[in-house]
Amino acid sequence: MLDKSMMKLNNENYEIWKILMEAILVCKQLHNVALGWTLRPAGPPNAMQAWDQKNQEAWAKLQLAIKWDQLAHMTAEDTSEIWTELKHIHQSTGFTMHIGLKRQLWKMKMKDGQRMASWISDVKGVVFQLSQIGDAVPDKDIILTLTNGLPPSYNHFVLMLNSTPSEVFNLNYVIGCLRTKETCQCAQSGRLDMDDHMLAVTHDWLKQDLAQITCFGCSNKGHYQANCPTHPRQTGLAPPPTAPNKPMNKPVTAAATVEEGTLMVEGMEDVW
Repeated sequence: MLDKSMMKLNNENYEIWKILMEAILVCKQLHNVALGWTLRPAGPPNAMQAWDQKNQEAWAKLQLAIKWDQLAHMTAEDTSEIWTELKHIHQSTGFTMHIGLKRQLWKMKMKDGQRMASWISDVKGVVFQLSQIGDAVPDKDIILTLTNGLPPSYNHFVLMLNSTPSEVFNLNYVIGCLRTKETCQCAQSGRLDMDDHMLAVTHDWLKQDLAQITCFGCSNKGHYQANCPTHPRQTGLAPPPTAPNKPMNKPVTAAATVEEGTLMVEGMEDVW
């Protein structure tokens, strides 16, 4: 049975779905049959039956991993034929597809309130789609897309980024700088991240109404145990705290005589 969180194939997510589906088929040891790498044997009967069993299992996996509008492409009995048909329908490799994705990449803009990690993922998602149709995007173009799509608040940052020495200027460096810049902007604007939100919730909890507090001492509401009116400290019955007894340090004075290699000191004796 497929994981309920598994992405189902539709008309827009074939590139991602294909990778996830291949991983599932590999885990179930069905990929050789499903992808057409292992053909149905002509004999003996046991081998034929084993191949048919794997083909049926792979066919069922594909059926459960698609949206209902994809059933029209699933009529073949051989799973490898279904796999080939889905690739033919969804994986466009023509010039128009290349131009469309390239145009989408160059026009991408970071949305208002979008986190930097989400923005980077959006850009890399389009880059991945281009790579699946044989159009590898160089890192310099990815950097241009990431920086050109930033809001105006990053203009000064982009200018400073342009002065970075070429020996350290690469895609990973730029992504790290973008994440750091976002953190600085959040701190300056006072925008809460998850840790700040948890601190705020804890602060609000500490400020809750005393009427809802139950004392562990008397089980009544309205106060903490430390302020309980029945506590000995509040009633005056508790004995006053006393300082712990400490041994008195006896003053050490040296004697005036030395006998047989022994230094006689009042309160101690040290043998040479």
